[in-house]
Amino acid sequence: MKIAVFGIGGVGGIVGGALAKDHPETYFYVRGDNLDAIRRNGLKVESAVFGDFTARPKLASDKAGELGVMDVIFVCCKGYSLKAACEAISPMVRPDRRDPPAQRSRRLRPDGAAAAALHPRRRHDPHL
Repeated sequence: MKIAVFGIGGVGGIVGGALAKDHPETYFYVRGDNLDAIRRNGLKVESAVFGDFTARPKLASDKAGELGVMDVIFVCCKGYSLKAACEAISPMVRPDRRDPPAQRSRRLRPDGAAAAALHPRRRHDPHL
């Protein structure tokens, strides 16, 4: 199962690190200095729960097309960045996906901007 984590900050770092530690098909969508550091040294995790370790994803990139289509995507960003995040990861979303994204345990409105960014065809086909 291919699992991606978008946004390797506080939340994404611990989620991605814990996954990459034990799951070889973990991918990070990450930008800037964090991308360079992870490519060079892996992701250093210091956790009272999981312990201290260095996680190495199968691939880290700032290009969704390089990462490929995923089975599961964790989007770890602030709410105001969600629409842009969904647009960025849209190449990673399987075309047959029908499950709506969730934000802080709430479902996004299926007619909302973030859902439309993930599934551009939904604007024209309400059955998707």
